[in-house]
Amino acid sequence: EVQQNETQEHIKWSTEISSHSDRGLVVEAINELETPKMSVLIAVEDVCNSQAVLASNTSSISITKLGGNLKRPKQFIGMHFMNPVPMIKLVEVIRGAATSDATNRGVWLALIVMRGEMEYRSILAAPKWGFGDVLFNSQEIELEREPGWYVMENILFKVSFPAEFHAQTAVEAAIALHSQVTTRIDEIERIQLQIQESAVRIISKSGPLHNPADRNHCLQYMVAIGLLHGDLTAEHYEEEAASDPRVDQLRSLMRVVENTSYTVGYLDPERRAISNQLQVFFKDGAFTEAVEIHDPLGHRRRREESIPVLHAKFKDALAQNFEASQSEKLSAWTSDAE
Repeated sequence: EVQQNETQEHIKWSTEISSHSDRGLVVEAINELETPKMSVLIAVEDVCNSQAVLASNTSSISITKLGGNLKRPKQFIGMHFMNPVPMIKLVEVIRGAATSDATNRGVWLALIVMRGEMEYRSILAAPKWGFGDVLFNSQEIELEREPGWYVMENILFKVSFPAEFHAQTAVEAAIALHSQVTTRIDEIERIQLQIQESAVRIISKSGPLHNPADRNHCLQYMVAIGLLHGDLTAEHYEEEAASDPRVDQLRSLMRVVENTSYTVGYLDPERRAISNQLQVFFKDGAFTEAVEIHDPLGHRRRREESIPVLHAKFKDALAQNFEASQSEKLSAWTSDAE
């Protein structure tokens, strides 16, 4: 009876579905009938925030089938609590075909915490050598935001070319200026680059570059290739391209400076810009426009613009590995958003 009273103190009763609007995990556990379950799940999904995970306690209905009627099937999973629940601690976690790895992993970790299982805290909390004591002066670590979708939404995809990310927009600017400089390489007086502090510190390099990895992490090399070829591919990091004397000629003409506003935008967690500006000056006093690009293709602010480029790369990869008829079928199949 004591245990029963303690349990009931943790339960809040409501007959309104809207009361679930602020929940991170909602488990449906009504009668084992598909239509009513589906109605409840759809109604709950409509009132919950976009990050919420929905689960069904069903033991016999397909999770894939139930999830197929939801707007966010990747955030839907089965959580079958075995009867009698107070006696059996086992919970069967069932993925649907569309259930994401993040949803599955999140539910699994939540169950571990609820059961009070052992966790690995030593990395943060161990006295003297844990991160808490060594790096944070024994203060509790505080997150600047609630855990959510921030990391997923801010993933950067290398859609355009294989360049270290601090240089992506600089290379894009160089490619944009290619047609204006390609016939005037010997007439260039200087090349002005304005970049973020992180790029200055990490990828601004002078002197010999010994291998492809070195070249991939040299801002000046990647910009030079973009100006010379109007493109940047993996082959451009190899010896054949690197041995072109014009590459080092252009590198020697580059003046790299930090633009503090670019650094602010780069460090702003809501902006996460990777801004660069490129301008070429000629010996006769002429100069190109200053090409300024804040976000590379693959940045969350240019997702829609990235899709056609991604499709083109995919089709090219298919053509290299399949016959034309197979390539066309695969391309059509993957282009269907449904």
